[in-house]
Amino acid sequence: MLGEAIIRRFPAARALSELTTAGRLTGDISLAAAQTEAEFTEVTRAGRRFSAIGSNAGVAPVQAVPTTAAAWGLYNADLNKSLVIDYVTFFLLSGTPVSGGTILGCQASYGLTGTVPVAAGGSTISNMSAGGQFSKTVAFVNYAMPALLGQTAQWFVMPGQQGQMGVGTPAASVGGTWNADVRGRVIVPPTKILGLTMLAGAGTSPLYIPSVEWYEAELDLE
Repeated sequence: MLGEAIIRRFPAARALSELTTAGRLTGDISLAAAQTEAEFTEVTRAGRRFSAIGSNAGVAPVQAVPTTAAAWGLYNADLNKSLVIDYVTFFLLSGTPVSGGTILGCQASYGLTGTVPVAAGGSTISNMSAGGQFSKTVAFVNYAMPALLGQTAQWFVMPGQQGQMGVGTPAASVGGTWNADVRGRVIVPPTKILGLTMLAGAGTSPLYIPSVEWYEAELDLE
């Protein structure tokens, strides 16, 4: 039995010769479905993975689910690529938090009812392979989320969080983090907005800064 496979760089347009049942191999001589590389190596190597820090000034948590107010977020200004969110971290900048906290997210489009988000002071976006590609994503703070498909912004719990209630104060010192291991379960399509906020007790004037990790790809969104 003879098998045929194609080795090519990622990402690249498929040639007519690939419109068969040929398998795809990687540069490390492994099938795409059988990893030899570390989990995130290939998309990072291709220069498609980015990370952002929301600003250089922290924002206080909220004590109720917001309506339209997003403390932080990402605006996908690219007309072709989607942002596939892998990880969201909120780290303590100052103050003392209470035990527990939940990272909330929502999606919207500035459309006809909102304004285009602008970059926050001190926000940074880094290519995680120090490659030549640049992201068009904008990290913003304090933005009123406009309606999406005629609905008020619908908030959800960012997936991949681990419960923190009853385990003391998990981030009582500066730099302590609350994490959401999203792993692709949130996608921000072209021109759409991802809003983020921290739902937690008031504590003693805690201030948080978010960090988001994602990769960018042209996706067939339905």
